[in-house]
Amino acid sequence: MSFETLFNADDETAFVQLATQQLDKSAATNRGISPGEYISLAREVWRSCTTDQVYAIKLLMDPVVAENPADFPDEYTRSGRPFCALIARIGHNGELIDAPPGYVRPSFPGVYYAHLPFGSPSGSSTADFQKKQDG
Repeated sequence: MSFETLFNADDETAFVQLATQQLDKSAATNRGISPGEYISLAREVWRSCTTDQVYAIKLLMDPVVAENPADFPDEYTRSGRPFCALIARIGHNGELIDAPPGYVRPSFPGVYYAHLPFGSPSGSSTADFQKKQDG
């Protein structure tokens, strides 16, 4: 099924790709809502957080279609609601890559923060992330 008509001209390419993947996995059907309603919900979640120079990767996650929902802390899966994940690279000592002196991690309610070890092979999965809850 084609979902292109559900997106706005100002939607980011990454959002369109991720939301389409969720729809292809039957996220709207699993939630009992229309694809258009799902895109509105996903857009709200997507806009709830922004990347920066350290947390430079942003993902749209949805527990109802996640391959391994147990990879995420209960607070993110228990609600059953889609959520935004921000991901930063860390070095071998656990230091944030690209963090300037005095860097303070962004704080967005309900956002999942994860770290991907620098030098990880491409194609890493969420199971490869070292999880860090917000708060």
